[in-house]
Amino acid sequence: MVGLLRPERVITHGRSAPNATITASPHWGLYTPTSWNIVATKFEQRGFTGASIHVVTGTKLVSTGQPFAILGARSGSGRNCFAVARGTALGVTICNVSKPLVVFAARDLCAQCSPGRSPLKTLTILSLVRRDVSSVTMIDRGHEFGVIISPAGGGTYAFNSGTALNHAVLRARGKGASILAQVPVRLP
Repeated sequence: MVGLLRPERVITHGRSAPNATITASPHWGLYTPTSWNIVATKFEQRGFTGASIHVVTGTKLVSTGQPFAILGARSGSGRNCFAVARGTALGVTICNVSKPLVVFAARDLCAQCSPGRSPLKTLTILSLVRRDVSSVTMIDRGHEFGVIISPAGGGTYAFNSGTALNHAVLRARGKGASILAQVPVRLP
């Protein structure tokens, strides 16, 4: 229904709704206000500006209903840093993405992958992507397909993939399609 979003108004099918406003939530609706306050406070206690803390990419795990997300924040000196949150547990702070792909995986389930049967065991993958990576692909069961990467801040990119099966490989490419990294992804 929404054709174009602007900070001040919503355009629907060529008509504007002048009094409608869209306020983006820093937690994407993955967290309740209470759980977001917990995880944001933990990140802020590491020296980051509270107003800058936000979800870069993430999802809710089907198996547990818990958020699995990469959070981003800006330090008082202006540095962009990241941490992975599993529910309200916050992982290590990453301020320098030195590898082409920094991959985080969580065991999950996919009911729509096996209709009429028990849900398929899968992985949910989150990744930070170094600034010199021009594209990321996933190779799964002999097929290679592109992964959409989005700006994460400070020249870093990120992505999530929700149904990577066992033995998939992530491939990061640089200029001239040179392979910078191949990362196998396995069920833990």
